Amino acid sequence: LRENGELAFMGRRGGYVKIRGYRVDLAEVSHVVEEHPDVVHCVTVVHKERLYSFVSVRNGNTLNVDCLRSICKSKLTDYMIPCKFTVVEQFETDANGKFDRKKLIQ
Repeated sequence: LRENGELAFMGRRGGYVKIRGYRVDLAEVSHVVEEHPDVVHCVTVVHKERLYSFVSVRNGNTLNVDCLRSICKSKLTDYMIPCKFTVVEQFETDANGKFDRKKLIQ
């Protein structure tokens, strides 16, 4: 609630976002990406109504993006498939110990 009495929309609870009019659970997308055998962890974020997945991989392995995209296509609807997959060495965390999603999209 703002000082002038207006309500300010701060986002959706529980990791849900809206993409092309559909409700998308970011955790579900990340979970499917993590089914790839070389992916250790995935964080999926939305930026300008597009999904981006950031992944850490096992022991410096290279990531086969075509295989990853194939896994996503077999389990997710088209609007839930990330437009880009980016490998990160480690995920930065915020003061609360949660993944800093804002830093990922910068």
